[in-house]
Amino acid sequence: MAQGSAVLARNKGMFAPAATPPAIVNAVSKEILQRLFTPQTLEQWKNRPGLSEVPLKTPEQFGARVKSDIRDWGAIVRAGNIKAD
Repeated sequence: MAQGSAVLARNKGMFAPAATPPAIVNAVSKEILQRLFTPQTLEQWKNRPGLSEVPLKTPEQFGARVKSDIRDWGAIVRAGNIKAD
């Protein structure tokens, strides 16, 4: 990331306890995607300005994104010496 610049992104997702079996995580993920992303909603996503792709992510992809966000924002917080009140 270049000095003085930041990219903000909004992510939405569901979390489960760390010990949740992968089969359950995958089944829940599949059910959510089937209900949220009907042909009608997929068409609506394609027509939204600023979106280059429909934001469908596997549980593994979402987990990687969360870890990446924690790493990146943690670096910004440390570099700025940002403290919670």
